[in-house]
Amino acid sequence: MAEIKEDVIVSGSNVEEAVAKGAAKLGVDPNEVSYELISKKGRKILGFGNQKVDVKVFRKKSVDERVKEFVKNVVKKFDSSTVVEYKREENLITVNVSGDESAILIGRHGTTLEALQFITEIVANRASEEKIKLYLDVDGYKKRQDEKLEDFARSMAKKAIMEKRDIALRPMVARERKIVHNALANDSQVSTESLGEEPDRRVIIRVFNKFNQKKR
Repeated sequence: MAEIKEDVIVSGSNVEEAVAKGAAKLGVDPNEVSYELISKKGRKILGFGNQKVDVKVFRKKSVDERVKEFVKNVVKKFDSSTVVEYKREENLITVNVSGDESAILIGRHGTTLEALQFITEIVANRASEEKIKLYLDVDGYKKRQDEKLEDFARSMAKKAIMEKRDIALRPMVARERKIVHNALANDSQVSTESLGEEPDRRVIIRVFNKFNQKKR
């Protein structure tokens, strides 16, 4: 099978002509490429004169290609044994990374993992015309933490009901607060509300009584 070229260097009398030649050599439409001007010699005045431009024409990569390439390049620097699994469902991209040195990629309390997800989501959205959501996990760490948070939310709800008082949870990031809200969404005895400003914004678990019944 012939290797698919990702870029090519071509010359033309102007940039448009060179880019068109480059796209043809890559076998794609000119709208599917970007370019870098390498050199420009001579000039034209009122359509007269000699000019030559050299440009490097690149095949534009899809959002999926950019995300896969970015994640693989980053994690390989930490752990050469890593395996990256990728899944795309409409505007949601799920990436699962596994390897021998997963602790390095997770970091203390998941800080490295959160930073990697944040940067990767920026990469995805720069390459996309629509808003992309990204979920990146390493060896199931985030999934385990989410399950622990759901259990914690339910236990705090039970405590609030038993003690008949509202309970304020620790400050959480938006994603964690959403997990708490969802975990208690179907509990008819409590409601949840986010209060405060970042980074101290937290979820308040409120108890319903006979004078303030939650609608099912």
